[in-house]
Amino acid sequence: MRTILLTATVFTLILFQSTIAQQSIVGHWEGSIKIQGQELMIKVDFKTADAGLEATIDIPQQSAKGLALKNVRYEHPKVHFELPAGPGLATFDGERKDSLMTGKFTQAGMEGSFSLELTNPVELEVVEAATPKYKPVVGVWNGAIDIVGKSIGISITFKTKKAELKGSIDIPEQSAFALPLNNVRFDSSKIYCELPAGAGVAVFDGSLKGDSVGGIFKQAGMTGTFHLVRGIAKKEVEQPEKIVPYKKEEVVFHSDTVKLAGTLTIPSTPGPHPAVVMITGSGPQNRDEELFGMKPFKIIADHFTRNGIAVLRYDDRGVGGSSGSTSQSTTADLAKDALAAIHFLQSRNDINPKEIGLCGHSEGGIVGPLAASESRDVAFVICIAGTGVDGRKTLLAQREAIMRADSASEDAIQKALKVSELAFDLVLSQKDSVEVRRALRASLVDQMNAMTIEQRKAITNEEEFIKIQMETQVASFQSPWFKFFLTYDPSIALKKVKCPLLALFGGLDLQVLAELNKNAMESALKKGGNKDYTFRVFPKANHLFLNAITGSPSEYSRLKKEFVPGFLETMSDWIVKRVTIPR
Repeated sequence: MRTILLTATVFTLILFQSTIAQQSIVGHWEGSIKIQGQELMIKVDFKTADAGLEATIDIPQQSAKGLALKNVRYEHPKVHFELPAGPGLATFDGERKDSLMTGKFTQAGMEGSFSLELTNPVELEVVEAATPKYKPVVGVWNGAIDIVGKSIGISITFKTKKAELKGSIDIPEQSAFALPLNNVRFDSSKIYCELPAGAGVAVFDGSLKGDSVGGIFKQAGMTGTFHLVRGIAKKEVEQPEKIVPYKKEEVVFHSDTVKLAGTLTIPSTPGPHPAVVMITGSGPQNRDEELFGMKPFKIIADHFTRNGIAVLRYDDRGVGGSSGSTSQSTTADLAKDALAAIHFLQSRNDINPKEIGLCGHSEGGIVGPLAASESRDVAFVICIAGTGVDGRKTLLAQREAIMRADSASEDAIQKALKVSELAFDLVLSQKDSVEVRRALRASLVDQMNAMTIEQRKAITNEEEFIKIQMETQVASFQSPWFKFFLTYDPSIALKKVKCPLLALFGGLDLQVLAELNKNAMESALKKGGNKDYTFRVFPKANHLFLNAITGSPSEYSRLKKEFVPGFLETMSDWIVKRVTIPR
């Protein structure tokens, strides 16, 4: 789950942004083939082999699984693979751009297109015995990068291939896996490698001492350190999914001209069943709302379906099997998508058309009430960390709370809030980005001056550092989503919501503050005359509804990936009391 708003400080740690275009093709890809007006969902798994690449394809609509692909080739950005089949050889010729693979599909004299999205990159494995020269360093190393007062967990795998030293890196909290390293060198105890990235080449320059590696890390005008200890190699492929006591179906539906692909889980008992449509938080998210190694929506869907409630979860625009673009869409567009999902479910005989609700997290908790205010087809709404105040207030409250949790000084907090307000004013006045850049630059200089000596030492090239930070934030300010979100007031839609509504908050949520938003939501629902609404605050929960320490996003990656007790049951029990469960 992504943060709904800005980072805690003006400084955005962007060490590995835009690296995915350089990474290995190894991993799990999902998408579809379009040919002669028909669409066929496919899943392709690429893995390393002694001879290069191997791959298999699943075609769920044809009950085909694990079919071996031939002539698999990848020379960035070109991709080619073939499937021997009854009607004739099926050929895929395409290109890879970031996490998307698209191209031409041909078979039996017919021509169409295919599109695949990388959904689960796979860790590389050691494929041959280490040469004596590289034996001390070959294997898996786990640790972290420490820079500008932050720590990012990493895992680096070194291996030999054709007597050459190769390497790849995993950055789990950024959902980046098997990124290939360049210029990998090891001589005696010295070790060196580079990671190409949008923010500038990241350089690791260190030494081996027994079972540990440590040294200097540099990128984008910053200098820090990294440390690694020898670990245990991970399995190359995930374990097969456990058999579940319900039906699972890959589906496609449309919101105007946008195609949305998802997974529908249906109780095994005879229907028609009540259903829930899941709505993700901000930013491009897959159907599982996956981040930090956790798949929240998959867990929620499993729990609901086991309790007699069908669940549809789908990829956001521009993600996975869905078309369109998240960055060019607004919250209002996403509300249309949610209603399109409800209309799709209403067309099915196994779903009760009068008992379909919406369950959204973070921005999804804003989308749900907006969709419900526009259609009586919404039977109920669950808001998980949804907001009740406009985007500007939410952003400012979030920024202050996170900075306090991260022990920023009062002076630094007040300066950061002032520059945020100035930036928001400039965005809303539609003035050119020159003024926004000027304001951000002044704030960046102030914050650098307020840094500790150790933090300041990490910035070895101030101009490069400021430029990258500034351009990153200007780009986010100029997006259609941000401009809409900044002024959107959820209370207007909440006053129009007449269906039952459940709102859940985390007592340690610093992104959507419980008291501020709960009070605003309750006031709006009362003014609108809603007679069935329920609120619950989980005292120790953060924005992800994990047991938190401070609630700061900086600790998300370190927390145990389990929902707080009662979170799932609160939702399912509430739904069951308001729908009919077939027995």
